[in-house]
Amino acid sequence: MSQSNAQRMTVVSGVLFVVLSVIGFVFFTKSGYPDSNDPARKIAAYFVQHRDAALAQQFVLGLGSLAGMVFVAGVVSMMWREEAARPLAIVAGVCGAGAVAMFLVGSGLLTLLAYRPQVDDPGLLRAELDGGYILFNASGFLLAGFIGAASVAAWRMHVLPAWVGEFGIAVAVLQLVGAAAYKLGDGAFSPQGVVPLIAALSMMVWTLCVAYAVWRPAEAPKAAPSAPAAAA
Repeated sequence: MSQSNAQRMTVVSGVLFVVLSVIGFVFFTKSGYPDSNDPARKIAAYFVQHRDAALAQQFVLGLGSLAGMVFVAGVVSMMWREEAARPLAIVAGVCGAGAVAMFLVGSGLLTLLAYRPQVDDPGLLRAELDGGYILFNASGFLLAGFIGAASVAAWRMHVLPAWVGEFGIAVAVLQLVGAAAYKLGDGAFSPQGVVPLIAALSMMVWTLCVAYAVWRPAEAPKAAPSAPAAAA
């Protein structure tokens, strides 16, 4: 694949990942969605009433995960072209693929919850809902590895503009913070709380930053025109 095709693939897949993720979470989440502090009867009522929307949501998020995997491949391919960045490229590839896989396992739990809500088993309902979001957040451990490796390569090896790497380091740290959202109830550090949401949004913003940097690479500096030679 030529360099221009790889760059185009990275840009398109990155934008698709963000767009599909936003569509999945915003447009298919209906009013009254249960959180980690709600009783099991509310979980059952929601997924019985909005079964089709919940299943469509996980399908759209699955498409977004596929786009995310292509984005990971595009970033890794750019890193691989710089020999000094190849160890980081391996870390980024393994962590990126693992993060997508972990996210899809969480999505599978929520798909199962919507597919056949076990209204007579409140413990199972609670485990499927909490498990889905805990896995979503726990993918942050591996996302931190992917974003961190790519950001160091941008910052130190100039695979991408330095500002992408500097911002990415902060985003990688946020992924680790979001992965620690295990607090019971509906506080900021609950599995569906504000902290993991901020971590997820920062990762999407970083993805768009990478797509922009790849789409509009910095132009090589041009030498200043030389002054005309003095007449003899």
